[in-house]
Amino acid sequence: MYSWKTRLGVAVPSANAVMEPEFGMMCPEGVTAHFARMWLKADTEEQIMGLYDRVEEAVELLAHIEPSVIAFGCTSGSLIKGMGYDRQIIQKITGVTGVKATTTSSAVIEALNALNVRKVAVATPYEDWLNAGVKSFLEGHGFQVPSIAGLGIINGPDIIALPAGKVYGLARKAVVSGAEGLFLSCTGMPTVDIIDDLEQDLGIPVISSNQATLWQMLRMAGIKRKIEGFGALLNEH
Repeated sequence: MYSWKTRLGVAVPSANAVMEPEFGMMCPEGVTAHFARMWLKADTEEQIMGLYDRVEEAVELLAHIEPSVIAFGCTSGSLIKGMGYDRQIIQKITGVTGVKATTTSSAVIEALNALNVRKVAVATPYEDWLNAGVKSFLEGHGFQVPSIAGLGIINGPDIIALPAGKVYGLARKAVVSGAEGLFLSCTGMPTVDIIDDLEQDLGIPVISSNQATLWQMLRMAGIKRKIEGFGALLNEH
């Protein structure tokens, strides 16, 4: 499939082998996604913090393909320093490349607003300290987080190897009464195969890091096509 509509560029952690195939599954005809890697093998604070220093080289290389939008494709890496950190990363990307940019955490906020979700349950592969950062970031943007469930996984290869049934079970565990939506956090956690099933079984909208990132990139690129099979966000918004 060739990019006769537009090309998207994504800077992704090096241990992430999920975001690329999931984008490939979701991208509409005529849209292609292209990736450059930033060194990260495990979700430790040191390695996540280090992504900021590696984003410049990655996006410089992505700019060679003249993408319409560049995304920083890491949830934790774009919120680990709290409110405003995602904007700081966006400014760095646009300053280096001159290309419109977003981050995964920025896209998640926009997606929750588009779905009118104010109380959001969260499921992640993370340890508790990182879950606390996700919760704080969402609350800082005015959302309530009645529940958050994590798996305590650090190593990237262990996250990308999670089976669909494991992620589905984690998601069901995370949702409590009163939750208006569910957020599956982490661009390295496989999710797109189960989003539709979760929405039907839970009766609430479900967003994932990868789905939300692609959704916002398409909107920024002026691609209006609705995409079936990956949740209400892509199909209805």
